[in-house]
Amino acid sequence: MRYHSQSIRSVILDSVFPPQVNSLEEETINGARVFQVLFDGCAADAVCADHYPALEETLYKVIDKLNKNPAERKDETFYGDDVVNIVFNALYDNSLIGYIPFVIYEARRGNYKPLQLLEDGSIVDEYRRQREKEDITDSEGAFYSVECYEEVSFNNPDRAETNISGVAPQLSGALLADVESMFEFCAFWVVEEAPAVENTPVQSDIPTLILAGQYDPITPPQWGKQASEYLPNSFNFEFTGIGHDTIDSHQCPVDITMAFLDNPTQEPDSSCIAGINEPSLYIP
Repeated sequence: MRYHSQSIRSVILDSVFPPQVNSLEEETINGARVFQVLFDGCAADAVCADHYPALEETLYKVIDKLNKNPAERKDETFYGDDVVNIVFNALYDNSLIGYIPFVIYEARRGNYKPLQLLEDGSIVDEYRRQREKEDITDSEGAFYSVECYEEVSFNNPDRAETNISGVAPQLSGALLADVESMFEFCAFWVVEEAPAVENTPVQSDIPTLILAGQYDPITPPQWGKQASEYLPNSFNFEFTGIGHDTIDSHQCPVDITMAFLDNPTQEPDSSCIAGINEPSLYIP
């Protein structure tokens, strides 16, 4: 959009990562935000609140317990911070979100098998046996090459630590450690630094559809709003109860996307958003 706008008819940004945000400085507070979305969503749902009351306090007790007395599994030591990372990563996947309260309560009882199943994504197969397994691969080398080039050089690790000052200590350690590991890795993954323009907003009149998930742990809905400020012909939608990659999560964003492709200059009908519920809750 920045360099080849003449070649583009319209644009769809699903779970948008605007170049002007300093993601590593924000990752800790964005992570804390999505945990609060999880806690608030359960508390506001009568069924979830009845079966899994005080979800936030229960998770913190699990984290404190395992950080003090870690468990052993698969020939490795398992800490409370690992629980934070597993839950954080599960929030990407719409099919896993509804299992998180169950997993937290099982961990409180000392049963860590559901947590392990949540980590490798097989929990749906184990308890409902209705999910098709996907063969997904990625390149860590490509990921770090892009992140170290385009993002890390514009971020300050001290600001990331300052931003997390008000976050619950049960979450802050794990969230900050993930950010610190990125800075450490890029210190020896030798790539050039991107020019300063790569940290500035993209401004364009191209018709753009922006999609964001309420439960997205890594590209929060706020980033969609920030991108839209520089895209005057954009339509920005947030989907309740959905995590990362909205189009693969629900029919509603698919329908909105198809309507946009048919006519990018007209705001698509988004009434289907009102019909999206919280993630389907698993209760044994």
